[in-house]
Amino acid sequence: MPSIERRFARFVANERIVVSDIWKQFLSQVLPYWHGKSVRLVLDCTPCGEEATIVYLGVLVQSRVLPLMWRVMPLQEQWEEQQWQLVGQLFDQVKPHLASCDCTLIADRGLSGVPLVKLCRDRDWHDLLRICKEHTVRGKMGKRFVAWTACGTIVHKVGQQ
Repeated sequence: MPSIERRFARFVANERIVVSDIWKQFLSQVLPYWHGKSVRLVLDCTPCGEEATIVYLGVLVQSRVLPLMWRVMPLQEQWEEQQWQLVGQLFDQVKPHLASCDCTLIADRGLSGVPLVKLCRDRDWHDLLRICKEHTVRGKMGKRFVAWTACGTIVHKVGQQ
């Protein structure tokens, strides 16, 4: 494995290789397999030491997530305001390859929220977001909205939907 990693590192370090261009070509060859199918995308962040985090978008294949797009972001520096812009860019780079797919985005509670729901809806994607019981929701009855309610008062046991 170390020799494969070294070979890959040398390949990526080659100034004549533009990794982003090659990756776009790679996606255009691999993603047509999913045309017309249901696709589950996963959005997650993975810390990379104490200096950075990797924000990645991957496709769920059986029990594995295959990365499609990613960005390395500083962990200690402020970047919260750009987070959703960055996520939108990741979505926009993948969307043309999945235009005929029924996409569902899965995200953990650290990335869940109204901005992510809006990004999914803008792309006609479904969303399945894990949230904390402290989060609140507001239902609609007829034309009126009901009061904000903590999710913990609606879901009473593990596995309940």
